[in-house]
Amino acid sequence: MIEIMVVDDQRLVRRCISAKLNAVEDFTVTAEAASGEEARDAVRARHFDVILMDLNMPGIGGLEATRRVLAARPDCRILGLSMYVSGPYPKQFLRTGGAGYVSKNTDLRNWSVRSVPSMMARAISVPTSPSTSQPAIRCASSAMASTRCRAVKSRFCRR
Repeated sequence: MIEIMVVDDQRLVRRCISAKLNAVEDFTVTAEAASGEEARDAVRARHFDVILMDLNMPGIGGLEATRRVLAARPDCRILGLSMYVSGPYPKQFLRTGGAGYVSKNTDLRNWSVRSVPSMMARAISVPTSPSTSQPAIRCASSAMASTRCRAVKSRFCRR
């Protein structure tokens, strides 16, 4: 299983995203957090393969929380989540070390059982190799068992 934490200050958003992710085989949302501080504390207590992090939250916010989480667990992959698709947020987040970015303006119908795995697979992937044009996937963390990594590769990276 790929362990995921969903971080958003809006409970309804957290619950909807968690429900969509939990519906996907091999994904499990093992924690939710309502703030950057809660996310930072959760990462100290356990490992997550992927974190879906709202960027605009009260307190330290998603950008600073991402910096702190990656300082503590550099092997974690963090996807930014925000209503802002342009402007400084996406660029700042990616410069901070974020693995990808998802818009809250995305139609919920597009968060299907097919699209969610694709989005998460991109979060744990490296760019396509120019020499082979095949996706080069690496595990989200050294803690992820090689069998889980192979399952992600085979399921989400077929062309």
